[in-house]
Amino acid sequence: MGVMTVGADETVVSVNLAFTDITGYAAEEMMGRVPRVLDAAHHEPTEYEVMRTALESTGHWEGEVWERRKDGDTYMAWQSISMIRGADGKAARYVSVFSDITARWKTNERTKHLALHDPLTGLPNRHLLLERLDQSMARAQREGRNLALFFVDLDGFKSINDQWGHAAGDEVLKFVTNTLLDTLRTTDTVARLGGDEFVLLFENPANQEEVAHLAERVIAAIKLPPSLQQTDSRIGASIGIAMLGVHAKSVGQLVKNADSAMYAAKAAGKSRFLFFTPAVQSDR
Repeated sequence: MGVMTVGADETVVSVNLAFTDITGYAAEEMMGRVPRVLDAAHHEPTEYEVMRTALESTGHWEGEVWERRKDGDTYMAWQSISMIRGADGKAARYVSVFSDITARWKTNERTKHLALHDPLTGLPNRHLLLERLDQSMARAQREGRNLALFFVDLDGFKSINDQWGHAAGDEVLKFVTNTLLDTLRTTDTVARLGGDEFVLLFENPANQEEVAHLAERVIAAIKLPPSLQQTDSRIGASIGIAMLGVHAKSVGQLVKNADSAMYAAKAAGKSRFLFFTPAVQSDR
């Protein structure tokens, strides 16, 4: 555990060897300096106010903080600060005890990421998609905006998996992921539900014509580059589209209707897009 003692004037009085091991600063480099030299500037000013308020009211604070080593590298620390009062009841010393928890933090962040993202492509999974869809729909309804949901199914993907194996299939899925990310705006969402099914959340399109134009661009873009082409291997995209207000009024309806439209597009000859209609729903 690193230990740093700070005087009433808020300058460093002493540090231990573990402090030097963690931060890279020798004791003589820290004497008389303010602890802010370790600050990684990842914190809001209000966080320091919370820390100071806790110290003044209870004499103790602990929590996670981002710090910076002497070489510029940042690390996450678990820090506990205690105030030692003098005979007059005022702060005489502050003792900070901390440890480097960066590895544990990265593991936790990785776990959170995997819970919300597809492991192959890194795209949002169904859980994160529905979370974003709820937020986007609430915003669209509040601000009177349009919202379009695309269900995209790859045509010909199964034959690539069957003929060339899953490694080739994975490369195709990665290629399609990059293609979709390049085709959409950064404000939109590309998600993978599994297999060869992708979902696109298109925020605030001007009208249905713009939505149709985007669908045409997606279909045109999803063609295998030479490095992934195999004999007789072809892929395309069948797209089903549902728009908020026009084809659905809830998240559940939007997802269901876009999915139905996608199956209708595949049945109609593949490599095409269809907007949801009541007839599409009755066909399923």
